[in-house]
Amino acid sequence: MKIHQRLALRLLFASRKNTFLSLIATLAVLSVMFGVAFLLIVLAVMEGFEGDFREKILGFDAHVVVQGKNGIADYQKWIAPMLEIPGIAAVSPFVQGEVLLSAGGKHQGALVRGVDPTLTPAVLDIENTFQDVCEKKTLKACFETFADPGVLVGSELAQGLHLFSAGKQQVTFLSPMGVLGPFGFEPQLREFRYIDSFRTGYYDYDTRVVLMPLKEAQAFFGNENKVSGFEIKAKDADHTATIKRQLRAVFPNEGEVTIRDWKDRNQRLFSALLLEKIVMFVVLCLIILVASFLIFSTLSMLVSEKYFQIAVLRTLGFSGRDVLSLFLFQGGLLGIFGVVLGLGAGLLTIYGLDHTHFVQLPSQYYSTTIPVKIRLSNVFGTLTIALGLVGLGCWYPSTRATKIRPVEVLRHE
Repeated sequence: MKIHQRLALRLLFASRKNTFLSLIATLAVLSVMFGVAFLLIVLAVMEGFEGDFREKILGFDAHVVVQGKNGIADYQKWIAPMLEIPGIAAVSPFVQGEVLLSAGGKHQGALVRGVDPTLTPAVLDIENTFQDVCEKKTLKACFETFADPGVLVGSELAQGLHLFSAGKQQVTFLSPMGVLGPFGFEPQLREFRYIDSFRTGYYDYDTRVVLMPLKEAQAFFGNENKVSGFEIKAKDADHTATIKRQLRAVFPNEGEVTIRDWKDRNQRLFSALLLEKIVMFVVLCLIILVASFLIFSTLSMLVSEKYFQIAVLRTLGFSGRDVLSLFLFQGGLLGIFGVVLGLGAGLLTIYGLDHTHFVQLPSQYYSTTIPVKIRLSNVFGTLTIALGLVGLGCWYPSTRATKIRPVEVLRHE
């Protein structure tokens, strides 16, 4: 160990005789520890929630959606050209429309989606969301549970409409897209059997969406040979931009067809999550900044207290660089000690949240545990910022110590 490092340790432990200086040094270490720990925990929790949202969205929402403004006619002929595009794993047509639902004396607006019972399960993870009579059944088998046409209703929507008896209740559909009758415009009105509910874990879907067979939806909305569009599953959900460009070559009339991926459709949600993550990161970095000020105060007081000793060291041959190294080492030791403690406390808490689930959320939330996910980039970023702020806090008092003139100090002693 070099001489300036040994002296730094002696000065650090000797400062324990000064109660106030020891208190500030202890607070500096604790501030760095809590700042690093809180920053790691918050980033891991936010990454976990973002991954959880993404998993729920991609489970019930297609990676890419092709939608015609006035529908797409002769839809069967478009499926094969889309499947020839590299990166596309599956394609399914769908019909979509707004209706007013009526059941159990309750009325509520809903989004009806007509899906292909055979093709849709390859695109969307629907079959794992059934809750009652259709549990462990395929989508096709679920729709064929009863002889008459039936529908699947989002769990929250079913609860709001008092649909509790799967297969035993009827749901009335009222569509604004009616027909022209002898007495003028007549809204489309039809009853369907309530087969089962589904729970995706994503509130917007569970409170608003109703699923029915594609043929029934086409007949109800009066588009026998048309679909609203196509849902597409990509082999890699993160590389949908190339697929969108190739789909525009399949559908050259861009004014008639819109092509959007899951990132476009959920841009606001993920932008809000990103903004929240940045704000929390900046706020928690302020804790580490306060800790760097405490280290700054500790070293400044130490330099003021040890003016005479520093002058003696300079007369014994210590260079300005040696004095700088001495105080940088001392401040860095406080900072690194706090960073190591914070890293350990943060990772230990994250491990506990992930494996022991010692924090439980109320049952009304979709997840009763807090999801966490550690990214190495977040860990390295946190350590870099913490050490950088600690270094800034050490720099000025250390350079101030190098400017002490031994002649001036010893003259007044």
